[in-house]
Amino acid sequence: MKQKPNFYNTILQQVILWVFFVFFGSSINAQESQDLLISFVDETTETFELSSLNSIKFDAGNMEIHLNDGAIFSYSTVNIEKYEILYTLSTTDFQLNNEQFKIYPNPSTGLVYMELDPNITDVEKIEIIDINGRIIEHIYHGKQQDNQVFSWNSNVKPGVYYCRVTSAKSTVSKPIIIK
Repeated sequence: MKQKPNFYNTILQQVILWVFFVFFGSSINAQESQDLLISFVDETTETFELSSLNSIKFDAGNMEIHLNDGAIFSYSTVNIEKYEILYTLSTTDFQLNNEQFKIYPNPSTGLVYMELDPNITDVEKIEIIDINGRIIEHIYHGKQQDNQVFSWNSNVKPGVYYCRVTSAKSTVSKPIIIK
């Protein structure tokens, strides 16, 4: 007999899926495809391409999948065994990764610096976003010139924020802790 999902595990899964979808859904450039796979307790499955998703919402025991074309699919979380992100890697190299930019000091109480690897020359924008995915500040927008160090005067409430760096071919995010 299958157990119903534990409430706290379900919330944790929702948060993990949301964080992955919002912050990292497009960060792995070398992927041929990314899919959301939902497995149900009756051993059936549903698959959605991540690029076709507009949003995923959890409300009153339901998981709603909103597609870019306006279609909405709703599933009772009691019937969901698990959901996961599947991806297929190609031979394309990663263009930008978390090791290629530094954030310091982190944690911080004020001024934060973002330093890019000197070999990265195709950065298009740098943004600070909050835990809900809202853009707090645009640090940089345009074609990157010679500047490899950017700063942010974190005049915000204490908490976790993210620095999102977008290049021509990928997007990566790193957390910033403001005390």
